[in-house]
Formats: sequence, C-alpha cells, structure tokens
Amino acid sequence: MKWQDKYSVNDDLMDKQHQKLFEIVNRLEEHMLSDSALNQLVQTLEELSDYAWVHFKAEEIILDELNIKNIVAHKEEHFLFKKKIMDTTQKFINDKNIEQVSELHSFLVHWLQNHILKIDMMYKV
Repeated sequence: MKWQDKYSVNDDLMDKQHQKLFEIVNRLEEHMLSDSALNQLVQTLEELSDYAWVHFKAEEIILDELNIKNIVAHKEEHFLFKKKIMDTTQKFINDKNIEQVSELHSFLVHWLQNHILKIDMMYKV
C-alpha cells in the first residue's frame, strides 16, 4: 500500500495515523513474503490491533465533535475491523496457517482504502 494525497482527510493527526496503519500493513506483507518467524507475524498483527484501537478512538472523538451522521455505523465498522484482526491473530497462533494472514492482508488493504476514501472523507476539512 502506498500513501497518496487522495487519502488525505486534511487533518494532520488522522493523516499521520492512516499512514502508520499503511506502514504496519506493509510490514505485515513483508513478513509474509520473507517467511518471517511466527513471532514476527504475531507481533505485527498485535501491533496493528493495538494501533487500530488508538486510531479509531481518536477518530471517533473527532466524529463525535463534528456530529457526523451515521456515526454508529462508522463505529461499528471500526469494531468489525478490530474484531477481524483479533480473530485472525488467534486463529493464526492456533493453526499457524499463513493463508489466514494472507487473506487478512488482502482484507486490510481493501478495507483501509475503501474506508478512508468513502467513509472517512465525510469529516474531511
């Protein structure tokens, strides 16, 4: 995933946090392609889960302040994103099936691009 200006919501904090999410997702791909050790993949998945929580909490504060329509649906998307990461991480720890991480990576790329370009743009300044 490559950050492009089209992903900017014109909020420095949100843009930096979105860029950080891109960075973590890219690192996950690097670990998958390099046959990294199990613990590196798990560590990156856990970092992504933790950082998504930090980012979504900050974003939801902004959404609350701006009184954005459909905020409940927006928060639900955040919840489902975090749940998908946590569930896949647990399955990967149990099964050690790299295909689960690969499927998650594809989901993450699509979700982040779609979410930022369609949903997060509602609060673009």
